[in-house]
Amino acid sequence: MAPREPWQYSTCVIWAWLSLAGAVYLTLLPFQFGDVTLQQAWETYRNMSLTGPGASGRAQFMANLFMFMPLGFFWAAWLSYGQRGLGVALRAFLAVATLGLLTTATVEFLQVWLPFRHPAGADIAGNFTGAVAGALAWFALREPLGRWARALSRPGPQALQIALAIYAAAYVAAGLVPFDLVLSADELARRLQSASAWGLWTTPDACTAGLRCYAWLTLEVAAAIPVGLLLGYWLMGRGIAPLLAGIPLAVALGAALELLNLLTLSGITEGRSVLLRALGITLGLILCRHGPARPDALLDPLGRRALLIVALATPLYLLLLLGLNHGLGPYHADFARAWAQFGELRLIPFYYHYHVPEIVALRSTALHLAMYLPVGVLAWLWQLRHPLGQRQFYTLAVTAGVLTALAMETGKLFVENARPDPASLVLGGLAAWGAAATLAWLTATSGAIRQRPEADGAPEPPAAPRFALTGESPWHQATAGLLLLFTLALAISWPVAAWALTPALIGYAGLLLWRPQFGLLIIPALIPTLDLGLYTGRLYLSELDLFLAATLAVVLWRWPRRPGRSLLATAIRWPLYLLLASTLISLALTLVPPGRIDLGQLYHYGHQWNGLRVAKGLFGALLLLGLMRITPLPRREQLEHWCLPGVALGLLGALLIILRERITYPGLLDLDSRYRITGFFTDMHVGGPSVETYLVLALGAVLAWGARKRFGAALTLLATLGTGYAIAVTYSRGGYLGLVVVLLLFLALALVAALRRRPPAGEGDHPAPAPGRGHLVAAALAPVLAVAAVAIPFADSFGERRLGQVGQDMEQRISHWQGGLALPGGTAFSPMVGRGLGSFPEAYRIGNPQGVLPANFGFTRNDGESLLRLGQGASLFLNQRVSPPTGTPLQLRARVRSAAPAGLGIYLCEKPVRHSFECRNTTLQLPEGSGWVTLGWSTTTEGMADQAWPFQRGLVLSLSNRGRDGAIIDVAQLSLTDPEGREYLRNGDFARMGQHWYMSTDNLDTWRLENQWLEVYFDQGALGVIAFVWLTLAGMVLLVRRGLRGDVTAMGIAAALAGALTVGLFSTIFFSERITLLFYLLLLLGVAGTARGSKLGPAGATAMHPPGDRERV
Repeated sequence: MAPREPWQYSTCVIWAWLSLAGAVYLTLLPFQFGDVTLQQAWETYRNMSLTGPGASGRAQFMANLFMFMPLGFFWAAWLSYGQRGLGVALRAFLAVATLGLLTTATVEFLQVWLPFRHPAGADIAGNFTGAVAGALAWFALREPLGRWARALSRPGPQALQIALAIYAAAYVAAGLVPFDLVLSADELARRLQSASAWGLWTTPDACTAGLRCYAWLTLEVAAAIPVGLLLGYWLMGRGIAPLLAGIPLAVALGAALELLNLLTLSGITEGRSVLLRALGITLGLILCRHGPARPDALLDPLGRRALLIVALATPLYLLLLLGLNHGLGPYHADFARAWAQFGELRLIPFYYHYHVPEIVALRSTALHLAMYLPVGVLAWLWQLRHPLGQRQFYTLAVTAGVLTALAMETGKLFVENARPDPASLVLGGLAAWGAAATLAWLTATSGAIRQRPEADGAPEPPAAPRFALTGESPWHQATAGLLLLFTLALAISWPVAAWALTPALIGYAGLLLWRPQFGLLIIPALIPTLDLGLYTGRLYLSELDLFLAATLAVVLWRWPRRPGRSLLATAIRWPLYLLLASTLISLALTLVPPGRIDLGQLYHYGHQWNGLRVAKGLFGALLLLGLMRITPLPRREQLEHWCLPGVALGLLGALLIILRERITYPGLLDLDSRYRITGFFTDMHVGGPSVETYLVLALGAVLAWGARKRFGAALTLLATLGTGYAIAVTYSRGGYLGLVVVLLLFLALALVAALRRRPPAGEGDHPAPAPGRGHLVAAALAPVLAVAAVAIPFADSFGERRLGQVGQDMEQRISHWQGGLALPGGTAFSPMVGRGLGSFPEAYRIGNPQGVLPANFGFTRNDGESLLRLGQGASLFLNQRVSPPTGTPLQLRARVRSAAPAGLGIYLCEKPVRHSFECRNTTLQLPEGSGWVTLGWSTTTEGMADQAWPFQRGLVLSLSNRGRDGAIIDVAQLSLTDPEGREYLRNGDFARMGQHWYMSTDNLDTWRLENQWLEVYFDQGALGVIAFVWLTLAGMVLLVRRGLRGDVTAMGIAAALAGALTVGLFSTIFFSERITLLFYLLLLLGVAGTARGSKLGPAGATAMHPPGDRERV
């Protein structure tokens, strides 16, 4: 049996995340982030004060400590749940300490953007100490808490005494809040000499009149009553008369507790408080002595009169609330004034607590909690006559508390000189729940006492285990939760459409937790349809990455402790392991040693971090393979009912985007235009085969999916018509050849499978469903006929003329291959392990014999000013998408300088990604050594982007260095305004470096070697080529073999992979991480989902891996 724990597993999980959320929330109040650049924030953070808190900051230090203690306590409880041992404790402690340090370092850094806040070493120390202390407290109190929890759940007086003891300890601790303890004799002497620190009766600043004052004094009496009860039980247990001996002890305790306040810097010691505490303790003694011997004796009379008590007490309670909150007026009835005041409110809970001292905020919180405790009591009384389940009862109490607080705070809008506080709603619900839960526990304990004999002498039966460990690891779940929080933080701060991206991610993560198979539908659909890189300016992190990160979080959260055997056949696993090893080695070669972190250089591909971008595709496919494992559906069903439909949705979206692009720019049937489509593949701002490779891959998968449908021939015909047209207008000869390979291979496999009349792949009574022979042949022939029909209109078009240049262009391509492989910079080990993943752009940038600088620009800071430094590159343009109204006069102003004579080219063009249509342009001339000058240009958008939505062309402002060789232009400020002064450029001062800007070029050979196998060899050496060829060959053989047995899904995926590899003969198809993702996704999930036995059970079940699944090639 697993060891007992004080709480259920779910309780630890919930409170761990609540403690983390609470710590982050309270440290980032008031959430008014200013406009500070990242570099300025980093400088401030590096120069933070590292001195101790001192006497004035001691309360803040202790507040930070106690704020992070729950984080350490509950995270240690979660990570060590159900496990014992020094190793477990040490591992959990180190993890919690690391989490505490990372959390405090992060929130202190974010405080740079907050008003009146700044990072401080003392705050980091306090937070970190609190997390460590919380973890240590868990391991010290774990066993006692378990015993206390079991005792509290059993009937009898011991439960009540333990509860009273816990309350008494909390009562004493609360008197020392905020724990700014006196640490020296001098400090104590100053406290004793201060008139505001103590008084024989009251201090000069103490309240002496008013309803709030009387309420606070009454609260002091009521809070001491449970201490008197505990004292009375203790005295009676020793045969001592509770009143005779208890009253002197009550006075002594009151005096001792009040004198303890002198030992804190902000505490107040008053003679009247001694008497009030003593009075409360005395009332507890009287209740203990003269109260009912059995608490359950009160339940029956209370139950009979509960509704009467509620009816009489509610009006009196509401009247008291009105007095405490509104002071009973004066009121006004000006609704316009109330609405205006509401509009000025900050509806963030505890926002107004941030603007007052800690002690004032704490006392206000305590008073508001006390004000709404009676709501829970009234709810408990009501349910005595109308019994409810626990969940319904707590819901009633919390709802009543929140609504009561809402009514009080709303009423403040109509009270002179009053201001509503949204925190009251939180405190009202919490107080009502606390009172209801306490009374429910007392009721349950008393009820058990009533049904139990006074002394039965029988031994208690062993208690049932208080928890059951789930199959998931808390370490995985903790990592998953933190990853999801980080992902959401990125989404919230996203430069574009954060308002839509953040809820979409939250909804997506929730959907995956409910039904993880939706990830196999959504991710393939997003590959060609979600890419805002032209608007964000980000190359290394995309919106799709956020969805993949959310997917990883869900996979980690649901990952089983014992995942079982691999989903892949033996023939595919070993080459995959080898490819992973080669990729990691190549990635290490790229990243080690790490260069100087220059964020201003992260806006082109000639950077060592390009290796991380290239690797994302393979790792993303492995992630979705992991998603297949945790999904409780057969593998074939996941592939055919979720993944392939997702690819079909993505293809449909891509075709709609492409049709819109063709209609908007050159025209749907303008086949002589040299314009080549890009779709939403924004990595094509430097060229590349992304769109045609995607279309070839997706078409094969859709053929496999559509051929199984009732109207398979019609579906495949429509898919091929659209895809054939789209590929035709890419004018990519590799795309043309890839399309032919897809269709011919699919047709060949279909014909052979139909002629052989073999049963489809399957096992036992679970064959893989397949269409009939005639249906299959028709579904395979229809695409061929469709492509033939599409090809006819393209006769004597630009595409046909491109085909006529194959020989000449092939010579240039071979020359490029030879030149690329001969680039300097390799090592003796490069032929074996390569030069590093994604290293070709940087190698070409540094070592090309022509001396071409393909991305000669960067963002930097000089003399505290952010700059764009623009050099002369190979047809280099820096662009930003703008949206001024049509026909608007515009004024561009640029603050620039150059050490040599130069010209800053300015272009305002209708432009999708690279190709420009209607343009306005000028060149701003900079004299030599002129220093900073401000230059202007007036233009208009008359006749530009005047089409109706959704076919309106996009406008792009582009910059280019038009000076002589070696000229470098510094741009400090750009502004594009209309006559009314409206600004149409974002980040025109480059304070956020390249955000919203993107580069483009017409020199395309500088970024890729333009052959996938040669690119793999350049990056990963012979080891990578062997792994890549082995993996693709093994996967193709397995899929073709299954296709020949009649598996239509395997046929289509094999054809798709073959078509993509055909495009890769003449292009680097994995330059786009999205294409890499889709390629390996179809390869790995296709092999896993079409294997024998893939219909036998859930993906994680052992039954899915019969011995026959060990296929060999």
